[in-house]
Amino acid sequence: MKKQIFLALSYILITVNLFGQYNSVLSEGKWFKITTNKSGVYKLDYSSILSLGVAVNDLQISSIKLYGNGGGMLPKLNSDFRHNDLVENAINIYDSNNNGVFENGDYILFYGQSPHIWKYNTESSLFKHETHLFSDEVNYFLTTDNQSFGKRIEQKQALQNPTKTIASFNAFALHELELENLIHSGKEWFGERFNSQDSQSFDFSFPNLEMTFPVNVKTAVAARSLNPSVFSVAVNSDPLQTISVQNIVTTYATEYAKTSSKTSEYIASSSNLSIDIEYSSTDNGALSWLNYIEVNARRKLKMSGNSLLFRDAASIGNEVASFELSNANPGISVWDVTDPTSVVEMPILINANEFSFNDSINELHEYIAFNSSAYLTPSIVGEVANQNLHNTPIDVEYVIVSHPNFLVPAERLADFHQ
Repeated sequence: MKKQIFLALSYILITVNLFGQYNSVLSEGKWFKITTNKSGVYKLDYSSILSLGVAVNDLQISSIKLYGNGGGMLPKLNSDFRHNDLVENAINIYDSNNNGVFENGDYILFYGQSPHIWKYNTESSLFKHETHLFSDEVNYFLTTDNQSFGKRIEQKQALQNPTKTIASFNAFALHELELENLIHSGKEWFGERFNSQDSQSFDFSFPNLEMTFPVNVKTAVAARSLNPSVFSVAVNSDPLQTISVQNIVTTYATEYAKTSSKTSEYIASSSNLSIDIEYSSTDNGALSWLNYIEVNARRKLKMSGNSLLFRDAASIGNEVASFELSNANPGISVWDVTDPTSVVEMPILINANEFSFNDSINELHEYIAFNSSAYLTPSIVGEVANQNLHNTPIDVEYVIVSHPNFLVPAERLADFHQ
């Protein structure tokens, strides 16, 4: 029998060809871990670098590098694309003294992501959320390496002669709480609980909502009732949808609860949406749960606050478009974050308080407009040990990955297989 290997690590990087004949970037040098929990522009200042434990004496700005693979879960299929190692990310570094040395007053800017992502569905023309089942944070790793220059955010080449103007964008919002796992097993978690004849309200806000376009609301629920039951959904007191849920049966090894969902369109007259959900069942002992509310809408391409993430799936075509961003004050920057590892800055044209930039729309792009008040702060973790799973020198048949709390049963399982 081939040798087995047991791994119990606080951080582990596993790829399709786990034991290839090359080295991981984490195999040598000093590495420092930070985490993000929402998508936006993050700032690492001098004090943060000190907190990480980085040696700052004569730290050359050109040597600073940041690695990470962004948000979202690894794909389920081995045939789908995934990064084969940690990828270097493009970053910006502000050098206050313009001397090439990282000192007090200098800082790093990078685009960090939420672990939870949205994907565009071409069939429904809607964005669908994907909640990360295993993490509430995204890991990034900083290192300094004088052997080569770090990857920096560069300005994208300006395109001329746009044939389309874009002044609105696809917006989306989600309410989902992972509070209860109904059968204490599996990946399905549910949120707020409803008793029979119970109702709850959930608020959403879409600043500068384009009211000429319908708002799309998807509601997903579950119910445990001996009789068929119903969820009634209203938006701003206007009835929107009725979701019927089948009854359960008491036969052994049948479903604990039944699930259902429904998608409906709503013509809004306000940027604020109050979604009321009422549950009704003739079974007085019935219980039900909200899984999530997913809302797709369109907003005007207008700054509201210090940061704005935007994209426009409706305009994809073989053209160059002018994106017109209104209500923007001087100091606004726009980054193309479609590839979060290779962010580029958009060249901006300014006319009064309206900013614009041109870009190809042959594919879906994601942008973020922001000012210096929008910077987020990553969580500081600290130095991490070197690891090199890519170049493990032994044949491996079986891998167990365990939290330290479960070492004893994991080792017992490993012994059994051995």
